[in-house]
Amino acid sequence: MKKISLILVFIIHLNTYCQVTRVTYKNGIYGQKNDSIKLNKEKFKDLTKENITSLEAFLKNQVNVEFELLYDANCSIFQRKEILISESNKMEQLNSMMNNNQYFKNNILNEKLFQTTLDKLYNVIVPFDEYKWNISNETKTINGYLCYKATCKKEDLFNPYKNSKSIFYPEVWFSPDIPSSFGPQGFDGLPGLVLEATLNGKKYLYATKIEFNIKDGKKIEKFQKGKTITSEELEKLIIDDYKKSQEN
Repeated sequence: MKKISLILVFIIHLNTYCQVTRVTYKNGIYGQKNDSIKLNKEKFKDLTKENITSLEAFLKNQVNVEFELLYDANCSIFQRKEILISESNKMEQLNSMMNNNQYFKNNILNEKLFQTTLDKLYNVIVPFDEYKWNISNETKTINGYLCYKATCKKEDLFNPYKNSKSIFYPEVWFSPDIPSSFGPQGFDGLPGLVLEATLNGKKYLYATKIEFNIKDGKKIEKFQKGKTITSEELEKLIIDDYKKSQEN
């Protein structure tokens, strides 16, 4: 009897561990509706009317890109949703290339990295506690969940084109009602799932759907391809690439 009880406990634990949640996010531009993005004509006065129209169309395609966060009890992966891309649609191909980074996290191994492409595929290791969040008492409801606001200061990699390091002030909204420390695009490490994240005061990601215990065979796996490097090594690669472009 005792042996049967232990087996049942193991099965329940295994089922809980294997349960996968999928959160769908969309790109957005803060303060603008996705279907009515308009550029500041004064700011882009050097562009022709046709160029402005093309740029607005490109931005509309960018903000309508969908991503998914898959997570279980211990791991998560964030990536662009799989879509069929037409070979004749250059806009779709460009959007796919620009939104192709993937983000992986393992809470058991304290491991966090993202996959990106430069001259080849790289898996970049970043600090597990990448963001030093300040949690406020400010709240709002997102998709029926009470969320709290968290902010921090983040120094990005050195940008050789600007000859300086960029400073960002990410702002996220997370819900303690969903006990998960994960979030979109590496915005995580909070006592609740991140449902909305503003990257630089303009571009942001927001959850449109949450599906618990999905049954479609989705797996959460660490990247199988690509060279693993540190963020410092990535920074050097970017600087070297910039120098080569200047020489040419």
